[in-house]
Amino acid sequence: MGLTEKQVKLIHQGFYKFVKSRLEAPNLKGDLTDEELEAQVFSVNIPAIGKFYIDKDKYKKHKYIYKKYLEQKKEDDTNKEDQALV
Repeated sequence: MGLTEKQVKLIHQGFYKFVKSRLEAPNLKGDLTDEELEAQVFSVNIPAIGKFYIDKDKYKKHKYIYKKYLEQKKEDDTNKEDQALV
């Protein structure tokens, strides 16, 4: 085809930059209602790999796990402060 190695590399990287931008595009911060989440649902299909997507159930599951993680971290930090005062 007459492409240089640099051109091939740029073309290849361009595809993954597009996929990355699609995965980062939705605003999933905060507590979204079902309607807000459905308005932002997206998918990216990569040939030979498959489809990447976010659905409502996965969002809620990970949101719950993250919330529990933050609560545990806050509790651990409070315990460390209490032990330091003793």
